Amino acid sequence: MDAGGARGRRQGSRKHPDHVTRHGFAEEAYFTFTFSPLRDDSGAIAGILQPVFEVTAAVLSRRRAETVRSLVPRGDSMIALTDAAIATLTENANDLPFTVIALPTDTGVEIAACTGMPADASTGGLCDLAREVLASHQSLVIDDVEKLLGGPHRGPWPEPTTLAYALPLRRSDADEVHGVAILGVSPRLVFDDRYREFFEAVARELGANVAASVGAREVRAAFEREHAARTDAENANRAKDEFLAILGHELRNPLAPIVTALDIMKERGEAAFARERAVIERQAGHLQRLIDDLLDVSRITRRSFRLTPKHVTLDEVLEAAIEMVSPLIERERHTLHVNLEPGLAIDADIPRMTQVFVNILTNAAKYTPSGGALHVTARREGAHVEVRVRDNGIGIAREMLPRLFEMFAQERQALDRAQGGLGIGLTIVRSLVELHRGTVEALSDGPQRGAEIVVRLPAVAAVARRTSRDSLVMSVSATEGGGRVLIVDDNEDAAVLLGEALSRRGYTIRVVHDGPSALAIIDEYEPQIAVLDIGLPVMDGYELSRQLRVSYPPGRLRLIAVTGYGQPSDRQRARSAGFDEHLVKPVSVNEIEAVIQKLRSES
Repeated sequence: MDAGGARGRRQGSRKHPDHVTRHGFAEEAYFTFTFSPLRDDSGAIAGILQPVFEVTAAVLSRRRAETVRSLVPRGDSMIALTDAAIATLTENANDLPFTVIALPTDTGVEIAACTGMPADASTGGLCDLAREVLASHQSLVIDDVEKLLGGPHRGPWPEPTTLAYALPLRRSDADEVHGVAILGVSPRLVFDDRYREFFEAVARELGANVAASVGAREVRAAFEREHAARTDAENANRAKDEFLAILGHELRNPLAPIVTALDIMKERGEAAFARERAVIERQAGHLQRLIDDLLDVSRITRRSFRLTPKHVTLDEVLEAAIEMVSPLIERERHTLHVNLEPGLAIDADIPRMTQVFVNILTNAAKYTPSGGALHVTARREGAHVEVRVRDNGIGIAREMLPRLFEMFAQERQALDRAQGGLGIGLTIVRSLVELHRGTVEALSDGPQRGAEIVVRLPAVAAVARRTSRDSLVMSVSATEGGGRVLIVDDNEDAAVLLGEALSRRGYTIRVVHDGPSALAIIDEYEPQIAVLDIGLPVMDGYELSRQLRVSYPPGRLRLIAVTGYGQPSDRQRARSAGFDEHLVKPVSVNEIEAVIQKLRSES
């Protein structure tokens, strides 16, 4: 500059890199500037004029255009295409601090290529993200790259990369998604519309690369035919989906007053037509479940499920599901075995995740002949929690396994057509699990060999279990004629109300909500009477009774079974398990106290 000015010549420099702070961070910027001498009246140089112009937009535009132009398929193999694309993307680390290309496989998703990634980066989050994009066909902005990669990422700049953009890879002339590109956003550039358009152009060219690797013309024609057929099917299904949604809502209108009228009659204690009312109530409940399934199908087809996930312990979800399915398990006289690894936690919408396991357990109970065995196990497998629900029921034909989660699939109906329902329970399961970024699969060795459903969900750090289901202790000083009573019932409201009623009558009460909790306190509390609900989670009332009888014969502890079933075979089963009395719901406090007094007088 000094030499040029001294010689009186104009000189300049172009595209000088610099950074400016105007959006709250140091931003990559480029400028052109020139130096022109200023002369006085005598012609001598008196100063210098230095105009400066920012050319950042032009520099970025040319740089990005060159990157996109270079992303042209070169070769006919996946290796050659991927290597060429990665070489191009590596050269533009300023716009692309890191790049990940993920492709679907027969068993899931794999990372096919990447650039700018730290050696210790975790691939679990990347694969989960790729599965989500493949499922939704939608682009996603990720605002926590450190969480995604399992650690901080630094590109050519000292600042860490915080944003990324995940895009489906398509050919420009088809909707078929061949893979996913996960692209890092420069910490020194504003992620504006032009930057986003550049990423979309990169994804289009990468999609062409991937598509070319499978490449013959007949494949393209097949894709086009498939797209046309899918479009026709979607148009044909749209009216059906709308009809299902309207039907579900309209059916609820007459059902609501029926249920309300039944509730009012029950509250009034009217004894007339009690049996008939019970039939109406059961069938109304069945109809309500069918309507709920119809509405869920409508939400699935319109992708209108809205989840509210939060950290939750897995046993809390499974206990809620088992509680809801317990009446069916008890009615079918199945034995339920539960084995959960401690400390498992997930991010889940609790009602929807409970619905997942209710549907799975209901299927297992329905399609297992009476007196069968159901097994629920859960453990940590790498970055996921794996839950398995296994039965020894009628099994699944091998050719049916790939279609089991499809809409209206009802192959497992050998027991009773009336149990078949709509055949959409497992479709709802798959949709909800995938919305939780998980997977579900069905396993079976064939007809009459049982079946197993495996759910895998992303694991999170263990959380403190909610205390609402912990052991509840209510104690009062026992008056003369009272005694120590243990109540075991997973219905918290029913258990607490019964405990309060008995405590007011002079009994010392302790309430727990599952079998293991009862066994944990039995030696310290030493109850004289135990009132056990049969449909307990984790360990049913029959098994709890058998375990109590190992240390507490009838002379030390009297056991009362409370169940919804009162056939002679139900009473005999209770006797065989060690119960002294068998009460059928609904049962009043007066009835329970009368039985307690009877048993105490016999002791």
